[in-house]
Amino acid sequence: MTDVASAVAAGDLSFLGEPEFHDWVVEQRWFASKSREVSAMNVMEAVPLRGEAPLLVLALVEARFPSGTHETYQVPLGLRPVEDGWEERTILEASGWTVYDALADPAHGRELLHRMRSNTEVQVEQDEFMFRWAESAGAGLGGTVDVRPVGVEQSNSSIVFGEALILKAFRRVEPGINPELELLRFLSAREFEHIAPLAGWYEIE
Repeated sequence: MTDVASAVAAGDLSFLGEPEFHDWVVEQRWFASKSREVSAMNVMEAVPLRGEAPLLVLALVEARFPSGTHETYQVPLGLRPVEDGWEERTILEASGWTVYDALADPAHGRELLHRMRSNTEVQVEQDEFMFRWAESAGAGLGGTVDVRPVGVEQSNSSIVFGEALILKAFRRVEPGINPELELLRFLSAREFEHIAPLAGWYEIE
């Protein structure tokens, strides 16, 4: 168990099995190219965000196609010891750990919210992962607030905090500011009344 925990702390996800991880990503509703052959599924970046069980690591995964093109996806991964008996959105088991979709776990939803409220920045080699909280959002929610995934199947992934906040995770990521985030930032800054105001976000630079 220690080897996997140490690897996650170092941002090393080489223990993810093939073809288990490859097949899991391709089967997800948010994977955009189900009709195309995927020649490789590579973890390009892995950012450890929680160093004690349950572990949390934010992975950027590149799906490569025989044509030479590729797509990049955000895949937050949770890891719990097998004896915890975790069964939600599991991917595989590795050396005594269950690896699963972290957005199914309330503990990881709270961690992401905490990171945004704290304006955390994480440097990984040349890349910087930045968590941001809008000044207009105030203190927001924290502590042991109820966290649950949105039950409807969708192309992205959303989780709800209490009755006040919803986090929408864009799975496929591309260069530049996401248009929906850009629009929300613009309208929230101008106090537009007919939207759910933006409270926070995270991005990579």
